Amino acid sequence: ESSCYLKATGLGFTVAAGSVIVGIKVDLTRTAQRAQGQGSVSSRAIRLVKTGVVQGTDKSDGYWPNASHDIHTYGGASDLWGGAWTAADVNNAAFGFAVAVDVDAGPQYTQSAVVNTVTMTIYFQNSGGPTTGRVYQITQEAQY
Repeated sequence: ESSCYLKATGLGFTVAAGSVIVGIKVDLTRTAQRAQGQGSVSSRAIRLVKTGVVQGTDKSDGYWPNASHDIHTYGGASDLWGGAWTAADVNNAAFGFAVAVDVDAGPQYTQSAVVNTVTMTIYFQNSGGPTTGRVYQITQEAQY
């Protein structure tokens, strides 16, 4: 069975206008809750959200461990997820992260995928001035 997207948006980034976005990283704290050896939970889609629309390169990576608070990192300091991003894009309240999962279980088993926190880091460079070329980062977190 496949889930709909869970979107984490409204993170409140404040990257200065004119800054150049050079990378986006997401740390997802996740847990698959199921009886040991019974079925599986896996990511179906791991994407970014731009102005409320799910888009960008899919970073889904399969199986979610049956462990408490597994932290998995997607993207990085030079990964733009296949898109072009501006300061206005990441500052927009409708910018964020989306995850959808597949749950494979028989009717006699209860399975669930739990997202505890989504931490996003935006890597950017200032345009012009004495710090041109230096990469800065700003991080925000949403808890569920």
